[in-house]
Amino acid sequence: MKWSDTLYVDAHDTDFSEIARPAALLRYMQSAANMQLHTLGPTNEELCSKGQAFVLSKICLAFHRPVKAYEKISAHSWSCESNGFSFQRCFSITKDNETLAEAASIWALIDIETRRPLRVEEFHPNFEPDPPIFPDAPLRFRVPEDLNDLGVHRVTYSETDRNHHMNNVRYLDMLCNLMNMEELFWEKACISFLNEAKTGENLRIYGKTVGEEHFFKSLREDGKTNIEAYIKTKRR
Repeated sequence: MKWSDTLYVDAHDTDFSEIARPAALLRYMQSAANMQLHTLGPTNEELCSKGQAFVLSKICLAFHRPVKAYEKISAHSWSCESNGFSFQRCFSITKDNETLAEAASIWALIDIETRRPLRVEEFHPNFEPDPPIFPDAPLRFRVPEDLNDLGVHRVTYSETDRNHHMNNVRYLDMLCNLMNMEELFWEKACISFLNEAKTGENLRIYGKTVGEEHFFKSLREDGKTNIEAYIKTKRR
């Protein structure tokens, strides 16, 4: 069952060109997913009471055109047929009959205490799945070994969620801050979330640009890889 919300692009979610930031579009998408669970169940509170939580493993996004401040758009989200330990969920943002952005994601449902992943059969949503979409973005990518040290990012209060981990939407802002966004527009992106970062943790960021392709990796303080990312841009 597809869940849809209609909204206006908030000017606070746009940049100096009044274009919605990639993180804002992802937040609109995930807000639709959150509302589906909040309305139809099981809610985040119900999952938490059972010691469970969803964690994003990978997301691939395609941005088809800039979305401007005050545009009236619809954000859609739906779960897809899943198996094993991987939960598939898709998203899109549309205006009238035009698709502005879309995404496909893979989530894990974990036991909060043991961090053990739970099988799909252990989750019982109150809605039926819909067919997946496949955005024109690379599901698999290889980060080069000869990355440049881009410095440190400290995970702050404003970036963290109820689990005291950096919220997945905030990573898109972090990556944009490493790029010359005055000249670039995100066209495609794929991010793998490997190990969560906690509030107050310092992430060491590495990256490399090859033409219009950008590769990033962040390491936690314990040396474990936090995320790996691929972004393809075009000139504004």
